[in-house]
Amino acid sequence: MNEWEVKWSRNHFDLLALNATWGVPRSGLIFKKVSHKELALDSVMPWNDDMARAFRGGRDVPASEQSLLAYQRHDLEVIRMRFEAAGIEVTDPKGLL
Repeated sequence: MNEWEVKWSRNHFDLLALNATWGVPRSGLIFKKVSHKELALDSVMPWNDDMARAFRGGRDVPASEQSLLAYQRHDLEVIRMRFEAAGIEVTDPKGLL
C-alpha cells in the first residue's frame, strides 16, 4: 500500500458527513460513516439473475454468487487496510461479509 492510498482514504472519509453513505461501484459495497473514526459496512449488492445473464453474454462480471461474495470479501479487506492505515476503523456490524 502506498502513501497516496492512505491519504486518499483519510481525505475521502473526512469529506463524508456523519451518517452519510459511500458506495463502491466495483464491488457493490455500501458504507456508512457512523462516527468520527468509524466506517461501517451497511449493505452489499446481492447476486441476481441479470448478472448471470451478463456473464453468459461475455460481460466482465462475477461468474457466480460465490465469486461475487469472494470479490466483495476481498474488497472489504483492501478497503479496511487502507482506511485503518489512515486511522479509521472499518467494521461489518451486521455481519454481511
